[in-house]
Amino acid sequence: MTAKPTLRCRVVESVDRLTPGESATVGLEITNASPVIDAIRVHVEGPEALHWSVEPDLIALFPDDSGSVRIELTPGAGVRAGELDLHMVIVSTSDATTIERIPLSVQVMPVAAIELLAQPTRLTKRAKGSFAITCTNRGNSSLEIDLGAKEASHALRVSCNPPTMTLDPDESSVATINVRAKRKFFGNELAYPIDFISTSPETQTKTQVTFVQRPMIPRGARTLLILGAIVAAWAIIVVLALTHALGTTPLSKVVPASFYASSAAKGKTVAPAGAVPKSGVAIGIGGTLTGTVDATSTKQGVGRLTVQAFSVDGSNVHLVASAATASNGGWSIPGLAPGKYALSVSATGFRTTWYPDTTSFASAKLIDVQSLRTIGNLRLSAQGLPGSITGTVDTGESPSPTVTVTVLPENGGVVSKTAAPLATTTTNSSGGYTLANLPTPGTYDLSFSSSGFTVGQSVDVLSGGAHYSANTVVLVAAQGTITGTVSAAGQPLGGVTVTATGSGTKITTATPTSGPIGSYLLANLPTPGTYAITFSAPGYEAKTLDVTLATNATASNIDATLAPSTSTIVGSVNSSTGSGLAGATVTLTDGSTTVTTVSASSPAGSFELPEVSPGTYSITATLNGYLSNTVQVTVVAGKTVTAPTIVLSSSSQAG
Repeated sequence: MTAKPTLRCRVVESVDRLTPGESATVGLEITNASPVIDAIRVHVEGPEALHWSVEPDLIALFPDDSGSVRIELTPGAGVRAGELDLHMVIVSTSDATTIERIPLSVQVMPVAAIELLAQPTRLTKRAKGSFAITCTNRGNSSLEIDLGAKEASHALRVSCNPPTMTLDPDESSVATINVRAKRKFFGNELAYPIDFISTSPETQTKTQVTFVQRPMIPRGARTLLILGAIVAAWAIIVVLALTHALGTTPLSKVVPASFYASSAAKGKTVAPAGAVPKSGVAIGIGGTLTGTVDATSTKQGVGRLTVQAFSVDGSNVHLVASAATASNGGWSIPGLAPGKYALSVSATGFRTTWYPDTTSFASAKLIDVQSLRTIGNLRLSAQGLPGSITGTVDTGESPSPTVTVTVLPENGGVVSKTAAPLATTTTNSSGGYTLANLPTPGTYDLSFSSSGFTVGQSVDVLSGGAHYSANTVVLVAAQGTITGTVSAAGQPLGGVTVTATGSGTKITTATPTSGPIGSYLLANLPTPGTYAITFSAPGYEAKTLDVTLATNATASNIDATLAPSTSTIVGSVNSSTGSGLAGATVTLTDGSTTVTTVSASSPAGSFELPEVSPGTYSITATLNGYLSNTVQVTVVAGKTVTAPTIVLSSSSQAG
């Protein structure tokens, strides 16, 4: 025996064709045939290039209740043209084995698209060259394309190889544009645009390349030749002029006696005072110090600190050079004269520290700098002054509940979630907090937790000695639930619309007409908050209850009893002798609405007018052989009203 399915599905809106890039909608009606409340999801099985979405993504149904979902299908360019078989899969979240698959066969329409990529896009040659054009079919069906190239001025001979090609979807092939031009010996470079065109019955695509023809003798070379000729001509003129001017006077090779120092001893040459001897002197070249500054808090390099070199000669200490650290903490001080030096590192928010790691100059280690020597890998430590983080946590409640703030340090951008917290504090009644005496510099991960709220996160960076005011952290309260039963006349009432309004939220549900009749569930309500719960149903007076939800709370047994919005009028039509008159026409009217009935035979003369809205009415009774009569009646909602007895007198008696 085949088990009865617990999910029933029906396609209420369908499609028979899809076009890539365009959306189409499929509508489903889903019925929960199980005896329990179920939440149902829908997904689509199809090619990866088919994009789909479902609204709503989760639908909650009471037993025998039905709901609708809309599936939006958008095929991408990768969905091939032709027939496409899809499946819409409906899955129960309460029972993963409960699955319904609805097949859908659609026709994917062909879309033509050609992509052209030129390499190069600009080519400079003297007389001939070629371009490679990569043609790619970006459509979803095979295309046969014609290829061609043209140059508007006809100064070039242009050809395309191959002239045609056939491409499947996503297939590429290369075409070549061959260009030939008449040789040019002189002149400027000329640029010729060339259009490459691919044509198919469905589409046409064009791209443009440029062929630049260069002359055999470039303009620059021609200019250099002219300038060279001009210079050569001037040189010839100058040489000829000098030859003519100096040709009659021979050059003198005699040095006057006054050229030599008169005090020179015989056989010796006396050097001028202060002259450098031929052996020369040693010329000193400075030494270099390089290293890194690391923060004691993070063991990482620190940038924008000042490293200073002090010359130390006995009791004489002088600042001679300084350098700023790079972002990785590196620094370099070149050009130091030979001698002994002390190094310090300092900046705003940091203690002054002396090499290698001391806060006292007296304890500093001196460095012996020599000429032409580099001393590297000098590591200094930067000690930041204690810092703090001050901020506020907004929970939306006043006074604010206590929130625990936990601090974890980052090291190299990584936080160890298993490490012990560096610091922990709690917020005050206004949500404020302060984390004091934090090592600096450093990057800190802050987490904010409180009962009934989701955990908040914040990352704050402290520079040396910084006191940071953090951005306000907003904690989102966990969601609440309201449940109850709706009844009328002592019985559960189905088909009632239940709406919760408040806290910027409006959620609507309905009571089931089978299974747990009259019950309702309003979930995912933001808390804390106050909600107006409205119950409405045809034929009944609407009712509203106010419910206040605390943080992460559930309000149960929020029951409502609905009263009928109409009433029933009963009465009797009698003769003047007191006997009931059957078959009399009874008409009810308030001037705008008229209702008619006939008095019954058992009990004789009785009548009933149901579903009458509150108000004041006239009731008139007529019967052949009797004079008509009218009475007044006032109707109150939810109560049965007995109209005054309508007495009809015989028309013969009236005569």
